Amino acid sequence: MRQFCLVLAVAIATFAPIGLAQPAGPYKVLKTAKVGGEGGFDYIYSDDAGRRLYIPRGAVQGDTPTPARVVVFDLDTLAKVGEIPNTRANGAAVDTKSGHGFASSKPVAMWDTKTLSLIKTIDIDAKTSPDGILDVMHVTAQGVLAGANMVLVDFHPNPAKALVDGPQALRLDELPHFLADVAIAREACVKRTELARRYRDTATS
Repeated sequence: MRQFCLVLAVAIATFAPIGLAQPAGPYKVLKTAKVGGEGGFDYIYSDDAGRRLYIPRGAVQGDTPTPARVVVFDLDTLAKVGEIPNTRANGAAVDTKSGHGFASSKPVAMWDTKTLSLIKTIDIDAKTSPDGILDVMHVTAQGVLAGANMVLVDFHPNPAKALVDGPQALRLDELPHFLADVAIAREACVKRTELARRYRDTATS
């Protein structure tokens, strides 16, 4: 039986203020926590608004089997706050508007992000393998911050009837929100690039 030891770290997501000595660079580790328990993990999800950290853990077979679950931590203290039991998933995502969390399990598990109570499970096509949960806004923002020359996103008045890439298309009424989100990411990218330049100039002077 394999014993997995998971170390969590929270890093500053903004550049360090100008004038402060930061020999290791503009990021620093704020806190670490060693988390024991059985079961491997794939990728984690940080809910900034709800201040929660979701880590799916795999099931372990053997003399003392451990079921799969999604372990939840406080994003600020890294203290464990609960679990979504009996949920086998590689990842998780949160809809802050509805207050619901989702696991890329089969069937998909949906829970209340405040109480961590399982609301329901959602059956999916037998041929589908929900290895991840896509968030086009997040992925687009990553592309903008990385300096991508182009971001290709499909829009359709009725994605369910689209002849090409319908399942991953956005509705036309989502276009204004999408463009506003891209503008925010672009503005943040420009400001952070300039801040990084000033930091480098200060560090080398």
